[in-house]
Amino acid sequence: MWYEKYIKSKFEIKGRGPDTFDCWGLLQYAFQHDHPQKIILPGYEELYEDTNDRDTLSRVIFQQHQARWVEVTEPQPWDAILVSMRGVPMHVGIVTKPGMMLHCAHGVGTAHEKYNGTRWRNKILGFFRYE
Repeated sequence: MWYEKYIKSKFEIKGRGPDTFDCWGLLQYAFQHDHPQKIILPGYEELYEDTNDRDTLSRVIFQQHQARWVEVTEPQPWDAILVSMRGVPMHVGIVTKPGMMLHCAHGVGTAHEKYNGTRWRNKILGFFRYE
């Protein structure tokens, strides 16, 4: 599967690939290199200092998901998952197949996990499709 090459990549603040990522960097890189439509997304790394900057990350993610993303109720592969962390929307992942997501987080790196499991299901704010 396309996402297997990313699993266990290292986390790095403002990482934009191909060896290190933050959550948006992973989504951006995968959309450009592996999405069937080769979608080029902005990087936004100049808009925040680090991934601990909750307020700025929340604003950047909120503004971005309104730009060309449409909320969906039936997630499909390549939909983005918006997740609340520390009480604000500041993390994203990619649906890879039903119930599973690829994401990258500090202390974990890139992982393929169940988004409907106990760790994530109560933190999901929505699923969004790029149009």
